[in-house]
Parts: sequence; C-alpha cells; structure tokens
Amino acid sequence: MAHRCPHCNMPLTSDEANSPNCPVCGHDLQANQRLAGGASGTVPESFKTHPSDGFVFCPRCELATDSLKVCEVLNIIFLLFRVFWNTEKVVACPSCMRKTLWRRTLGAIPLANLCYPIVAFTHLIALVDISSPGHTDAAIAEAHRIRYRGSSLRPGKPRGKETVVLVIILVLCAVVWGGGYLYLKTRPERSFDGKTLSEWIATLEDPAPRQRIDAAEMLGRIGPDASTAIVPLKRVAGSDVDTTVRWAAYRALHEIDPHSVGGIAIPPFQGFKK
Repeated sequence: MAHRCPHCNMPLTSDEANSPNCPVCGHDLQANQRLAGGASGTVPESFKTHPSDGFVFCPRCELATDSLKVCEVLNIIFLLFRVFWNTEKVVACPSCMRKTLWRRTLGAIPLANLCYPIVAFTHLIALVDISSPGHTDAAIAEAHRIRYRGSSLRPGKPRGKETVVLVIILVLCAVVWGGGYLYLKTRPERSFDGKTLSEWIATLEDPAPRQRIDAAEMLGRIGPDASTAIVPLKRVAGSDVDTTVRWAAYRALHEIDPHSVGGIAIPPFQGFKK
C-alpha cells in the first residue's frame, strides 16, 4: 500500500512513512498514531472511542481535554488616585486555568493594592466555576478542536512565561517596598531651632515651665508637620499645673489642627511668667 503524507500528500517510502517527520514538509507523522493509541497524559479516555471526531486541545499546555474552560479574568492596577482595569478572556483546561488564576491572584497583591479584595473575590468565583465538568462554551471548544485526519500536533509542554513574569513583579515590589522602608528608617529627622521634632515633644515633660512653654510654641510654629505632638500637647493643655503652659499648649494645638482643641477647658490667660 502506498504511503502518503497527510499534510502535503506527497508519496512516501516505507522507511519515510515510519520516520518521525515528513521529509518534504516536516509534518509530524507520528501524531495520528499517538492519538489513536492514546498516549499517556495526552488523550483522555473519552476520546479513544471516536478519534475521527477530533480532539479539543488546551491552548496553554497543548494537551487534549474533554473540559475546556473559559473565564473572564479581572486585571486591576491601582496607582494612588488612578485605577486602570480590564477583563481578559482566558481559555484553558481546568488544570491550566487553576494555575493561571492562582498566579494572577498572587500577582494582583502588589498591582491591585487596595482593590485586591475585588480581584481575589472574582478569581475565587472563577475557581469554583471551573470545577464543573464539560466545556464552558461549545463554540470556543469547537474552535480548538483538531481533527484526527491530517492533524499536526505538538507534544504538550508547560507554559512558564506567566510564572516568570509573576516572580519578576514580586521581586521588583519587594525591592521597592524594602527600599522605601529602609529609607524611612534611616533618613535623618528634620531639625527645628537645633532640636528635632521628637526632642521638642520630649521637652514638654521638662520640669521648668519656661522650657515647656518654649516647646509648645515651637510645635505650634512647626504647624501640621507636628501632628505627632497632638496627643502630648492635649495632655499638657488639660493637666499641666502651670496655667501659662496649658495656654501655650492650647495655642499650639490650634496651629497644628484646629479640630484637635475640642473638649479642652482652658482657664483665662494670665500672662507669661517671668
């Protein structure tokens, strides 16, 4: 019986017909035999009885599947006061779809930021949906069907591109976050009249009333940047034994944040003590 390539229809000798590829067009001559024989891990059992109907293949791992899933994956990038988002249609077998959704869920942690719960919730729903048997969309499954006769198939192979991108994103985010943390920890504190903000706050506990007054006045001049001094100033304004110190603390609070002086009882100002 004459042998011909199912792809280019060129006649083949017996030796050429038993070779892995067509010497003319390079077609995989062993693909049909692999499908008909049900190569391990390539063709599901449900396909072996009707090979002429063709095989639905996952576009990611390129393995035959009897359950091709379609998911609308939500992508969000959160940049301070601007949010970018879109939906991406992902077509894959259940195994590849689960891997894709988990990678996208992890990758969304730095990208979606405050919007991450929304992304995680949609991915969780998709993970539940793909557990059902059968194809999600028959038309899309038919578009991924490769017929037995004259088909040219490549062996299944894992897709590592998304994993590499995910690792790169997480490493970059770790570098940025780690660098920002180290910068905030190591940068020198601003100085005001020879003292840092924390030193002026500590001076509020000085035994000398004049020193406490000077500290309160300086914190008031610093303004909103001295917001960390609001709690100590409230304590001084409400309980200091010296009325003048309490008044100075009250004015400092008003300069830092006018809303912070609510509920503080201040006695009449009697002038600064010498």
